[in-house]
Amino acid sequence: MKVSSLATLLIASSFGAPLAASPATPDDCDLGEVQTIGELQAILSIRAVDAVRLAAAPSATTDRRLAQLVSSSAQFSSGGGDVGLPMGMGVDGLRALTKHMNAASFRYYGWDGIPTPVQDVCGVQKVKVEFIDATSRDAFPVTFTFEAGRIVAAGGWRRSLETGQIDRSRD
Repeated sequence: MKVSSLATLLIASSFGAPLAASPATPDDCDLGEVQTIGELQAILSIRAVDAVRLAAAPSATTDRRLAQLVSSSAQFSSGGGDVGLPMGMGVDGLRALTKHMNAASFRYYGWDGIPTPVQDVCGVQKVKVEFIDATSRDAFPVTFTFEAGRIVAAGGWRRSLETGQIDRSRD
């Protein structure tokens, strides 16, 4: 995939452009142009963030887009300490996870290695995105599992988070 094609796909994904004219089926895969693991991880990470963003603001438009991004049989879970919490299935499960996380921001790491060809772009893929609740100062590292470019599972765990500045003016 050319850089301009990847940029177009990333921008379209970020602004909620549809992946297809109708909701995808498990056999559909819109990732055929992706050639490297880095491209694939970037696209899937953005899809995970988009899904959480859309799940936080339910509407008829977001429901249609979420149906494209999330399998109806997708399992969602979270937890904290030593207690696991099943969040449910499909779009409703993602909405429960999103509400539980109360995320105001996110982060994920890019692929910094050599451009490695991906073997099965439409097969099972995993990406990790960390969502941050600035109010409670909790982080939620969530592993999203994709198949055919759609979320089929996601699970995370609440972690306490401390951040701060490095004061370089001290001797």
